[in-house]
Amino acid sequence: PLAATRNWSMPSPATLAESLTEANPTLAIGIGTVNGTRTQTAVRGGSTHPTTDATRFEIGSITKIFTDLLLADMVAR
Repeated sequence: PLAATRNWSMPSPATLAESLTEANPTLAIGIGTVNGTRTQTAVRGGSTHPTTDATRFEIGSITKIFTDLLLADMVAR
């Protein structure tokens, strides 16, 4: 299984965001990736939701995952 993922690479946030908004014109999305010290971001909006780099998005329930990971890290330490 490890050999199968060794040469895998994540598409850029811009590529992901553009493909998602092209397929879903009502979608507005912000995507970010961190790889070591390199951070990439992209904000795109479909035809019904124009966006800019200043657009604010609600992150909703995903914060629960981050809280759980931080707690697990604290317990492990």
